[in-house]
Amino acid sequence: MPGKLKVRILAGRDLPVMDRSTDLTDAFVEVKFGSETVKTDVFKKSLNPHWNSEWFIFEVEDNVLQDEPLEIRVLDYDTYSAHDAIGKVYVDLNPLLSKETPNMISGWFPIYDTMHGIRGELNIIVRVELFTDVNKFRQSSCGVQFFSTAEVPSGYRLQIIHGFVEELVVNDDPEYKWIDKIRTPRASNEARQRLFSRLSGELQRKIGVKVLDLGGNAIIGYYQCFDLEGESGIVARGIGTVVNIAKILQQPPSPQGVSPLLKDLRLYSIPHRHTQQSVTPPTRYTQHSVTPPSRHARKIPTASPPPSAPPSLPGQSAFSFAFSSPVPEDTLAPSSPPVQPVRSTTSPVKMVPPSQTNRRSSDSDISTNTPPKGSSLTGSSGSGSGIGSGGKSVSKLSAQQPSIDLMEYPFFTMTSFPVGFISHLGGVVSAKSVKLLDKIHNPEEPETRDVWWLEIRTEIRSHMRAMGCHAVLGYTEQTSICDEIIVLSASGTAARVQVTSDTIPSVKSSTQPLVPSMDRLQLDKDRDKRLFVDVNLANQVSQNRLSYEQGDEASPTFQCSLCHIPYISTSLPFPVNLSSCAICRKKKVPDVLFTTIDLPTEIQTHGKGSLIQARVCKGKLKAKGELSAKEVSDSLPFLEYELHNQLMNKLKLRGMNGLFGLRIQISVGDTYLIGIATATAVFLSALPPPLIPKVSGPVTSDRECNQLNDLQRKITETVQRNKEIHELNNLVSGDNSTFGR
Repeated sequence: MPGKLKVRILAGRDLPVMDRSTDLTDAFVEVKFGSETVKTDVFKKSLNPHWNSEWFIFEVEDNVLQDEPLEIRVLDYDTYSAHDAIGKVYVDLNPLLSKETPNMISGWFPIYDTMHGIRGELNIIVRVELFTDVNKFRQSSCGVQFFSTAEVPSGYRLQIIHGFVEELVVNDDPEYKWIDKIRTPRASNEARQRLFSRLSGELQRKIGVKVLDLGGNAIIGYYQCFDLEGESGIVARGIGTVVNIAKILQQPPSPQGVSPLLKDLRLYSIPHRHTQQSVTPPTRYTQHSVTPPSRHARKIPTASPPPSAPPSLPGQSAFSFAFSSPVPEDTLAPSSPPVQPVRSTTSPVKMVPPSQTNRRSSDSDISTNTPPKGSSLTGSSGSGSGIGSGGKSVSKLSAQQPSIDLMEYPFFTMTSFPVGFISHLGGVVSAKSVKLLDKIHNPEEPETRDVWWLEIRTEIRSHMRAMGCHAVLGYTEQTSICDEIIVLSASGTAARVQVTSDTIPSVKSSTQPLVPSMDRLQLDKDRDKRLFVDVNLANQVSQNRLSYEQGDEASPTFQCSLCHIPYISTSLPFPVNLSSCAICRKKKVPDVLFTTIDLPTEIQTHGKGSLIQARVCKGKLKAKGELSAKEVSDSLPFLEYELHNQLMNKLKLRGMNGLFGLRIQISVGDTYLIGIATATAVFLSALPPPLIPKVSGPVTSDRECNQLNDLQRKITETVQRNKEIHELNNLVSGDNSTFGR
């Protein structure tokens, strides 16, 4: 798919003084894309030049538009010597290649120099024109959207979760080439900066191709890292979660069903996540309400269904999604008009034909703990689309959905998930490996590094299955490099997830529940009649949600099942203290819960959260090669144990029993190995209160006994003070216990 890149240079401002005799600058601009370079005229003796150049046109392939950045260089003209560099502007063209975004960008861009920093601004216009064609052998991925957000982005609704995707690209480091010894520091810095931009574009393009092969259209939770391996080169790595998302369309309200309080919309506090909501007078909306958590939990911003929503169905959730379960025909409300089920009318996901969907099967054993085959992450049928049609459409759609047990690595890089998606939380799983960079046979090829990360992910998957789980949430990958040693680490939260269709909609982003649909002709015929009823329903749901945003505490409910252990209590995968759930009194829960994800909305908590950080520093011999790698490898388990022990003790001192958003960073130096763990501590209602730590040890004299008693008194006072700070005074404390387990 070829395209045209058009660039126009308008003006500059606040340029630095380059000519000391006149305190002015003779500035001109070089525009470079790929191997082609064009220049503007020289604007003499001005710090605020106005070029107003013509359009510079570059005709290239779309994969080049994704890989290469637009490079704009501002220089000072010299007649008898080399032109002096003022600075550069790099423009990433990927945001202009999507059909849903404008194909033009304009404005003032900062001019950056690697030696002096910001040196003025440049006013430019960049336009991209793509010529659409069909090429099954294409190497580009134009149109795939990348989001680094850990949840469904605002203004979009989630349709399908396809699973984990990864890619890495290797290139030589310009600072380790022979020419770096004779070129200027500015030239060396710019060569590396240009390489970073190109590797970033190439990495996104290759990941985008995999997204298209899986049938997705976006990446959520995208993480991109650069590993500076010295003489081995630079490695650009990217991971993310492949999904199908759809933009939430704004629809004008019906003239017949407009709420009388629409003019007072400004009085309600509407979250910025959504752009349009309808409001009606307060109405008790019981049958379709989703009860929110208590005031201590995060509030869920929601949006109203579209005006095309039909009358409510008994038992149907107000947050029904495009692939929720069908509603039996006899459950249709008597007052609702007859509906002929044909296909959806709310623009559901564009179903990918089986020939275009690449399902990756696991290359190792499939645990018996995985869900049964045929289950999918999104379900199949439209909400109520099975009325009068049985399960025929259900089986047809579910056959096109990816099943979690068919995913090679069921990892999710997101940390915030739709309500009901998580069934049970198992705990943190992690894996680490120490490698030698000088043992890579061909540093320019990515195969060796692919094998390294494959080993890490396989180990994570084994830990996940040992805990009775079938998914890893909040998955991240990190590296630490020192000389020829590289430490690869990965972590996540083992969990069991609901792979039914009702759990996919994100309350934070989904605003269009898919409801009993009609074919296009019937829809056109009954448009006016259905529109009046639908707007009222949308207003009712919106008012119910707005009342929740205003603090309505109407019978909140929670799901303590998230804290229940996913493994069998008689066959524990690791030593853990179990007790009955403090809410339901039926299932077993652990004494503490560590996770790498955000606090789910369904979990009931008490009091306030608190930041917890553990730090461990271990000495290391200044060795080289395999001897140094062996020492680091032997020290890592003890470093992790000390970090875990610190987190446990600090958690008890705060009177809490849960950690969320846990991040562990390992840094390797010449003489030290450092680990830092950071998380948010909370008190989970389903888990037992933590035991007050008790100091114990051998006592040989009355003086030592008094010291231990004084220390125990200080610990008890600290725990009580922390409980007052975090509003946990009304909770019953556990009996005394010793530190650790």
